[in-house]
Amino acid sequence: MIKKNEYLFQLIKSLTKEEKRNFKLFAGRYNTARQNNYIRLFNAIDKQDIYDEGTLKKEFHGETFVKQLTVTKNYLQRQIIKSLQNLHSENSVGMLVLSLHQQVAILFAKGQYELCREIVQKGIDISSRHELFLEMIGFLKWELDLINKTNLTDYKISLEKYFERTSQLLNWYDINTRGNHLMNELQIFSLDTPTFGIYNTQYPALIEKINNFIDTVDVDSLPLKARINLLYPLAQYYLMLSDFKEAFNIYYRLFEELKDEYRQKMLHEPYINTLTGLIYSSDARKKSDTLKIAFSELQQVPEINLRVKYKKAESLSFYPLFLCALNGDFHAGLTAIEIVENFLETYCDDNIYAQFMYAYYYTAYIYFGAGNLTQALKYIRKTDAYYSKELLPNLRLAIQIMEMIIFYEQKKYDLANSRLRRLQRQIQKETNIRTFLRHFLRYFRKLILSGMDLTENTQHCQQLLNRLLQMPVKDQITMLINFDLISWTQSKLENCTFGEKIKENSDRLLR
Repeated sequence: MIKKNEYLFQLIKSLTKEEKRNFKLFAGRYNTARQNNYIRLFNAIDKQDIYDEGTLKKEFHGETFVKQLTVTKNYLQRQIIKSLQNLHSENSVGMLVLSLHQQVAILFAKGQYELCREIVQKGIDISSRHELFLEMIGFLKWELDLINKTNLTDYKISLEKYFERTSQLLNWYDINTRGNHLMNELQIFSLDTPTFGIYNTQYPALIEKINNFIDTVDVDSLPLKARINLLYPLAQYYLMLSDFKEAFNIYYRLFEELKDEYRQKMLHEPYINTLTGLIYSSDARKKSDTLKIAFSELQQVPEINLRVKYKKAESLSFYPLFLCALNGDFHAGLTAIEIVENFLETYCDDNIYAQFMYAYYYTAYIYFGAGNLTQALKYIRKTDAYYSKELLPNLRLAIQIMEMIIFYEQKKYDLANSRLRRLQRQIQKETNIRTFLRHFLRYFRKLILSGMDLTENTQHCQQLLNRLLQMPVKDQITMLINFDLISWTQSKLENCTFGEKIKENSDRLLR
């Protein structure tokens, strides 16, 4: 968490050379002693590698402005933000539209109606092209006001058209908002709703909810952005349920609709999200040609701003790690680990704890599969800093299972038993626990108490495997994605590698 007195320092450090130059021109436009003091303070802070307010006070000792340094810093911060606003006023659609509204308001107040009309038309065109529904309503209201000022005869007809158009725009906006709301519901459930260890009906219920809503809407007649906001949450729900066939179909549809228009409509981030979902679902469906196309498209997305650059880097970094773990390709996974660690280091201030959790867990999973149990434990420990009892229950359970198995394979039976008892106490408090987890823990307890190796008790091992293979296919897929107990048990029974069995089960389950 950044301290409040470092806000200005962090802002200055985030500026590009062009933005710093623009600020100095902006701040020095009056060429007064007061303005020069702000530039001096700006330069002094910019030279610091670590913010040190004491050094600033020593450097400007005796200066009037340093006696009220907090006030001076606040003013400097506001001036920097204004200079950025001035520099980037036409660099984003949202800022451009806001600027056009301000221009119309000023010119309308001065009675410059013809100039207003030109700007209003420009605003309508931009809002329509980028599907900014509420912003377009604002420009239509300006258009109506201008007609009222200059041609009263046409006002009544124009008023009827205004109501008709705004009703349609508000309907599209409502659909957009519902899509966003459904996406937010998904994020909440994905953070605190387990599917790996506990059976629940919340995801299917949400899928039914959105499908019922889609049935009431003519989806094909919607503008592109509204269509995306409605279909994308549905694709994500199917992905969370490991229903890769349905997820793939929707992602591919979104990809086809976005690829030719995302640049024009500034939908770079939705396109990145769609490509990422298409990559995961294509790999799960063994559609290598589509995966290659999606990956190539992802590489070519232009980095129009820092947010898009970050999202693109995130997708390009994380998907190899996940796919290597899912396919049992632990040799290639070591390279994927380097890629994702470089991403985490480069964007350490931008990442949220969940990204670290997933990165460190799948890194541990790959090291486990590669037989490096010490490194696997090291990365499991790294998740401790981001651990939460309330969030990411699937990941939490997978971490506990892997840690328990690592101790067992290291013949540290006391530690394995300790983790087992803790997990048993945890699931006793839950209802609707998936049966595979209870079966596994019961068999595993017998192994620990007897100090047996699975390979030394073929009958015991086969009983466990038979139980696990009786699970529904979707449960087996969920296990494959989290921690594949089936592959681990088979590798012990058949005296082969964990990765070999994951590859076989991936081919068996994901097609």
